Amino acid sequence: MNFCTRWRIEFAAFDISLHSIANYMENSFTAVFEKLNDWYIGYVQELPGANVQERTLQEARESLREAIELILISNRELAEQQLSGKDVVREQITVEI
Repeated sequence: MNFCTRWRIEFAAFDISLHSIANYMENSFTAVFEKLNDWYIGYVQELPGANVQERTLQEARESLREAIELILISNRELAEQQLSGKDVVREQITVEI
């Protein structure tokens, strides 16, 4: 049993492994919000599929943050499943635009 498996941090109802904390990263995206009649439509330029529709701009912002998180988590989990058992090199790449 390794260190990350033995030691866990419990915060509220969540059990976050130290491995997950080490993989935490913060990203910035470009959110675009358009008012159409009584609705706000929001999407992320850099992340296809991240789009929302809400009654207020604040609700659209909150929903878009959640959509981004869910998409990134899902993409990471799918990639982990596809790489399981394979010999891979994993590294961070920084891009300045």
